[in-house]
Amino acid sequence: VGARPKLPGHRVVARVTLDVAVRREFDYLVPAELKSSVQEGTRVKVPFGPREVMGVVTKILDESPHGNLREIIKTVGGQALVTPSILRLVRWIADYYCCAPEIAMKAVLP
Repeated sequence: VGARPKLPGHRVVARVTLDVAVRREFDYLVPAELKSSVQEGTRVKVPFGPREVMGVVTKILDESPHGNLREIIKTVGGQALVTPSILRLVRWIADYYCCAPEIAMKAVLP
């Protein structure tokens, strides 16, 4: 197993469940100006291919096994939309029902 790339200058990584049918989560860099506002449960806008899509941060990481990460564009809303207990429920739904994370997330979003 290869070593994970270390991010220079202690960059923060957010794992995001996107609002598109891709059946997995993606890692994004958290820009310095958003570090204080991005947390688990925060709704964000991110680049995905040639377009911008919405998603929910499901985990904050110190590093990522993936290289060439793109940055979160902006946060949406003033506070985290999904609580930690709801995130645990989303993970359980996805595991128990073998469904994509974005489907489980849509089931719990207000």
